[in-house]
Amino acid sequence: MFLLKKKIAISNEKERMNVLYGDEFPKIVLSVSEDIRMKTENGEKKISFSSIEDVVETKNLIVCLLKGSMTLSFSKQGFVKGNEKEFLNYIKEKMK
Repeated sequence: MFLLKKKIAISNEKERMNVLYGDEFPKIVLSVSEDIRMKTENGEKKISFSSIEDVVETKNLIVCLLKGSMTLSFSKQGFVKGNEKEFLNYIKEKMK
């Protein structure tokens, strides 16, 4: 059942991102320390690691499944400092 929930969440997130942004994903400045801070042109959001239920990888995205059936996706190509593997390892360590 949980695997089905992950697949549906990822599919929904891909569709949502495609509808909202097409091929032009928004610029997101992400910083990670004791929480995840996500800064966009619309402001800044803080996400605690305790709100992340799972992390899933697709070919191009890292998708965080959050409490409340929410998702947060990151392009693997968008890292300026570090890379997707370091990011995944850090998140998984913080989720323990």
